[in-house]
Amino acid sequence: MEVLAVRPKLGKLPLLFPEIFVTFYQTRPYDVDNAYSAAKALVDALKVKIYGNQRGAGVIADDDAKHLKTYRVEVVKVKKIMEEKTTIRIVE
Repeated sequence: MEVLAVRPKLGKLPLLFPEIFVTFYQTRPYDVDNAYSAAKALVDALKVKIYGNQRGAGVIADDDAKHLKTYRVEVVKVKKIMEEKTTIRIVE
């Protein structure tokens, strides 16, 4: 995850009420519930505090409706394994 590498470019953190879009590009796409399950760990890692004393990247305060404007997960089918990737777009 490259979040820590771009963290200084994000400005004041945690972001207030951001929109988060996670996109999986896969040859064998997830169904909707599995896509959201797979995205959970990624979004959790963006939070200030994950569980107990574990600290996240600190990009978002939390992943609940009080702290996020939008949270959407999308799956795009690609033809080749070399095209598989996961993107996370965060809009303040």
